[in-house]
Amino acid sequence: MKYRYESNQDQLAVFSEVWYGPNKGWKATINNEELDIVRVNYILRGLFVPKGNNEITFSFEPKAHLPFIPIIFSSIIALAMLYLIYLKFSGKESQTS
Repeated sequence: MKYRYESNQDQLAVFSEVWYGPNKGWKATINNEELDIVRVNYILRGLFVPKGNNEITFSFEPKAHLPFIPIIFSSIIALAMLYLIYLKFSGKESQTS
């Protein structure tokens, strides 16, 4: 999301968007300089913005919390397929007790 503003003094800008807390993936930049998003009125988010004619950009860049899970499940599927191939060509699948 991009916003443009013009101000002749430093301000607190309040956005009617939900504040999700720190480290949830939201980043705010003004002219490509990252700023801290602050909690306003318990639910809204805000930024301390410098004076001037500037552009605010909010971006959502979540971090993967458990990147190894897809690797684990892919490995399990690959091992299961190898086991089924082994059973198919070893003739053990037709043996029942």
